Amino acid sequence: MAWLPPRDPAGFSLWLCAVALLCLGLWLLGGGIWLALLGGARYYVLAGAGMTVSALLVLAGRESGVWLYQGVLFCTLIWALTEVGNNLLALWPRLWMPALLGMLLLLLLPALRRQRALRGVR
Repeated sequence: MAWLPPRDPAGFSLWLCAVALLCLGLWLLGGGIWLALLGGARYYVLAGAGMTVSALLVLAGRESGVWLYQGVLFCTLIWALTEVGNNLLALWPRLWMPALLGMLLLLLLPALRRQRALRGVR
């Protein structure tokens, strides 16, 4: 079952990254809905929904979850640039965590492909 952590280290790392992504996505989605209701930016709702769906896809053994998250990361970059411009000190807090998760997911992509091949998931 894909929802339980695998026993191999790479598979467990992938599972742990997906669970962290799921937690962050749900947190952003909930906080984003609250912020949007108060009249704030709707970016957090969209990013939280994208991260949540991405994490669920990765947990289900789908490679598309990794690529969906890369799309969320690209949109986050665009949002951050439109919000603060090219001020690196202001971009850093907006981008470091999403970029780190994106790199981890890309590094763990071979583990996802290996698990998918073993389970026969399309």
